[in-house]
Amino acid sequence: MAVRIAFQGTGELAIKVYRYFMETGSDVEIVGWIGRLPRERWPEDLRQPEEYPDLDSACRAAGIDILFSESGERVREGTGYAGKISDIGPGSAESLLLEQLTSAHEAQSSRMREAIRDIANLCGSVQVVGAYTDPLPKLKETLEQAVPACGAELGLILLPGELAGEMEVAAAAGEDAGRLSGKNVNVSGSVLEAVMEAGKSIIMQLAAEDLTSDALLREAGVSFLMAIPLLVNGSPAGAIVAARRREQPFSPHQMGVLTVAATQASLALQVARLYGDLEANATRDPVSGLFNQAFFHSRLQEEVNRARRYSLNVCLLLMDIDGFDLYALRNGRALADLVISDMGNILRKGTREVDVPAHLGEGRFALLLPETRRLGAVRLAERLRSVVEEYPFPSQDRERDERLSVCVGIASFPANADNERTLMERALDALRAAQARGPNNVHLFTP
Repeated sequence: MAVRIAFQGTGELAIKVYRYFMETGSDVEIVGWIGRLPRERWPEDLRQPEEYPDLDSACRAAGIDILFSESGERVREGTGYAGKISDIGPGSAESLLLEQLTSAHEAQSSRMREAIRDIANLCGSVQVVGAYTDPLPKLKETLEQAVPACGAELGLILLPGELAGEMEVAAAAGEDAGRLSGKNVNVSGSVLEAVMEAGKSIIMQLAAEDLTSDALLREAGVSFLMAIPLLVNGSPAGAIVAARRREQPFSPHQMGVLTVAATQASLALQVARLYGDLEANATRDPVSGLFNQAFFHSRLQEEVNRARRYSLNVCLLLMDIDGFDLYALRNGRALADLVISDMGNILRKGTREVDVPAHLGEGRFALLLPETRRLGAVRLAERLRSVVEEYPFPSQDRERDERLSVCVGIASFPANADNERTLMERALDALRAAQARGPNNVHLFTP
């Protein structure tokens, strides 16, 4: 059963005690205010209680178990009230205790309101949806907002590096940020190992032994550290770090603000990853992993236009797997798809980053070579033909491998064509000429 309490007085302490019970008293029922309510000093954010002209009317209306009164025991005079009275008048022992209690609660509430404000500002200032093209600008923006909100001197966002077990400082904010950006951290044995391996958040003071294997943190002179994993699909994909050099620990509310920043940064990574998957699904062939036919024809037009504008050469290779239909009949569709996948790997590994390898359907592939002359295209085609010839493709007969070969036709712009359509036709003519000579052949288009 809830304890029923009432208040009487016009001073600051009466209002502070009333606020304390309004915000914390789950097992307390506030009956109301006896006498005149101090409206001129009443806080705007605090709900006003019901008023009673005197103690007797309050007792008759609702009943009171405890009365907090500035008049102390004197308030009983002439009334029938027999309950407990807590004296909150100036100088009383109870008022001193209540002053300490309410002041501590007020400070805590103020910190909580400050934390909520910081969190709201952080969430409102960074629009992570725009991270679909590149998450790094949004990660930097989030970090720059989080560092002052956490009262940190230095902030870092760490993402996986090129080597296993290594993290790279992808973004830095605060003092000496430029000096630390781009540096690597070995996670093994580091205080960050628990963050990246187990997905745990940490808040700690760093001792000398903690920095033995943390060259980056040692170099930065970090004394206090907060670190939170950036989670994508439930797994750590990076970490956000806030640090101080001065001897002042972080508070739980500052950890809460960094947690919100971590959520924002994680969302930016998630958006970028989802967009990357969506873009890959729209432009990639799922079996070979190469570009699909629609994307290839779009790039073919772009590269021919660019070559025309800047007087460059561009070569087109069309490639057919010899006897692919017969292979599929012998070994089944599943193994035929494995062949397509293996061909995709061969083409990706054997070409430059600027080249455009594509799967056009069944056993046919295309390779677009920007800024490449015919001699270079022929050399590449011969090298790919040789790799395919020696490659151990899967067979239904597990005791042996299948050996396959390809025919390649090559055409060049502007030597053989003046537009992308003609270039495609010339490459097809060259492919037919190569196939006419038998399997495992390369042919450069000639008029």
